[in-house]
Amino acid sequence: MSEHQRETAFLRHLIAFDNTDESRKLGERILEGERNERCIIRVASLAGVFLALGLAGFAYGVFLDENFPHGETPIGLRLLCEVGLASVIPLAVLVGLFLVYRMKFDRLREECRLQIAQFLESRLRALAAATPGLAGNTENNGSANRNDFRELKAAIEVTDFSRFEGEGGREGPIPNLVGVTPSGEDPRQPTPQLDQP
Repeated sequence: MSEHQRETAFLRHLIAFDNTDESRKLGERILEGERNERCIIRVASLAGVFLALGLAGFAYGVFLDENFPHGETPIGLRLLCEVGLASVIPLAVLVGLFLVYRMKFDRLREECRLQIAQFLESRLRALAAATPGLAGNTENNGSANRNDFRELKAAIEVTDFSRFEGEGGREGPIPNLVGVTPSGEDPRQPTPQLDQP
């Protein structure tokens, strides 16, 4: 699995947490973009096989047939050369189409990143509003939230995507980090009270 596929799987996994219609449509468009890329790669590889067969037939004629350019060529050799030559044009078109689809897919991934950032920002604001003093400075809570969001966004950007292998988009479960403090404690869980003498 390439880095591009791992990052896409990671984005699909994150967008699944947002249960809005817009996120579901975005997820469907990502899946459609992946299908389009795979389809083009398969057809281009088939055209590449035909081109390789044509080149092999041409090489056979040049090196092993004494009368190749001037004499009568066997029908099989002539057919292989024609198929190879005919596959060059579709291969060039498919490469161009792949580049167009890749640009569209990259824009779609950027839209997905923006959607995830908006979702995380709304969740962080809701969390900060529910637990006053969580951001540290209660007087300037807005700028503290933006700083926390920037730190979270920076952490997402440097995430190691190698964990996201396989068709399902991930290899193992991803922990739910919403509400977990930097020390690893979940503030939603009650803390045990110590008996005071």
